[in-house]
Amino acid sequence: MKLKRVLMAGSVLVAAGFLPVMAAAPAQASPTTCEIYLQSTGRYVLGPKIFLACDYAKFGTHMICQARLLAIGVRPSDVVPACMP
Repeated sequence: MKLKRVLMAGSVLVAAGFLPVMAAAPAQASPTTCEIYLQSTGRYVLGPKIFLACDYAKFGTHMICQARLLAIGVRPSDVVPACMP
């Protein structure tokens, strides 16, 4: 009986530990983070097209952010880190 209580208490503690992780909002990149990353590479001049593409990062729509950056000539190796959190 005592073992059953210990196991039950342990499972409750484990569940309580995972609940905040499971309920947390998904991480999102911010437009500023995207712009700072692209500027830090030294390969891009920030302008209206980059600002518009990076703006999609704030909505969690990283695929649109990536597609827009690729369309304006940003390297694929720079697109993913720029749009992802």
